[in-house]
Amino acid sequence: MLTVKRDADSRGIPFGYVQLDSWWYFKEASATGPFGGLTSWQPQPWMFPDGLDSFQRDLGLPLVLHNRWFAPENAYTDSYEFVQGGGDPAMAFPTGRGVFDEFMADAKSWGAVTYEQDWLMAQFWGVRWLREDLGRAEAWMDDLTGAASAAGLTVQLCMPGPGHFLDAGRHPAVTTARVSIDYLAGAPKTMYWPQFHTTSLLAAAVGVWPFKDNFLSAPGQRDLFDEAQNDQEALVSALSGGMVGAGDGIGAASATRLLRTCRADGVLLKPDRPATPLDAMFLPHQRPYTVTTTSRRDGLGTWTYLAAYALWRGDDVRRFLDGLFAVIDYGRPIDDMFVLPEALTDWSVDLAGDLGIHEPVVAYDWRRGTAQVVEGTLALEPRGKAFDYDYLVLAPILPNGLALIGEPGKFVTLADRRFRAVEVAADALLVSLEGAASEAVQVVAFDTHTGRLLEPAGVTLAADGTGRVRLSR
Repeated sequence: MLTVKRDADSRGIPFGYVQLDSWWYFKEASATGPFGGLTSWQPQPWMFPDGLDSFQRDLGLPLVLHNRWFAPENAYTDSYEFVQGGGDPAMAFPTGRGVFDEFMADAKSWGAVTYEQDWLMAQFWGVRWLREDLGRAEAWMDDLTGAASAAGLTVQLCMPGPGHFLDAGRHPAVTTARVSIDYLAGAPKTMYWPQFHTTSLLAAAVGVWPFKDNFLSAPGQRDLFDEAQNDQEALVSALSGGMVGAGDGIGAASATRLLRTCRADGVLLKPDRPATPLDAMFLPHQRPYTVTTTSRRDGLGTWTYLAAYALWRGDDVRRFLDGLFAVIDYGRPIDDMFVLPEALTDWSVDLAGDLGIHEPVVAYDWRRGTAQVVEGTLALEPRGKAFDYDYLVLAPILPNGLALIGEPGKFVTLADRRFRAVEVAADALLVSLEGAASEAVQVVAFDTHTGRLLEPAGVTLAADGTGRVRLSR
């Protein structure tokens, strides 16, 4: 992991955190492998011989630390009150806050900034005591988030149910939530993208940023189930507004692709809200799976980001699913889990009906770098390959006839952490920017009078991370 960080530094990949999943602490053995409950939330010394705090100092980045359920026999039952939950797997459960205070104090001393609580619904259903009286599950979240807040940590929810989301509104410490199943490179994206974007509706409604789990930013890292949709995975992460997690091996990450999500200093370039599905995605259709989000600028209008993914099932997808679910038996027919059209025939978007856009806008094709004025209906580029995608930025036409596209090298072209202010002159746009010192930024706009993109305007940001560009007709 230290080598991953050194490699990232050498190639200008500005990681901001490192998240340690469940492998780093002590767990009980189980019949199916090393996947049992927590026995001690301490770093295993053969992994961290000098301790987690020493590792964090060497790493130079804050940590996000995972936790799961308690094993029936664990290191904390003599110090704190627990009940036994029974079930399969068998679980124990703390009935007070003390153990969480201990965990958060340890996490803080190790250089963590976020505590991730996983297996939330598994614990709710696995520990009957939580469901036997009103307020017990609520008190659980009070204890966990109260301890985190007292230690100055934030909380990430993982495997939450609707109740956990709704309860998160009472807890400012809860800032992010995993809203899809664990990432598996090469798996059909029908298993992830609809689930992720649908649950993002609930996360966004309660003010929690969704996290889609990590992804491989470059191909060629797996002999079996390699990732071929690297661009799409990065785009889904960027449009979520949540964390962007690269899970690449040493020397394998794509700096170019990851830098499309952020500034040179690692600050994420985010939309105003998480991308969520069009209403039409919840009805029978033969359209690509289409999601949208926005950047709103007071007095200027709304920029809409529209991504459309070709989620149809070809023979390769069915073979994968048949093989996968022969191993992972959910006891349900595949077709009951993933209902997909056999072909996509409708590649149009009704601007008014689907997006609530009633005026002409400029549609910028992010992949091709072209733009045109559209009104009424937007025609997408038909895609014949499973999981291929279209991505467009719909920019408002400003009073002078210009449409500011923004920064074409980033997925979110008009992020508020890049564009500080936009002034509209008679024949020009004056744009104030922010970012890392000495960072090169390029901005483009479209002239509706001539039907052409203006010559891009570039600037190298000053030592204080600010700069201005002028785009003239």
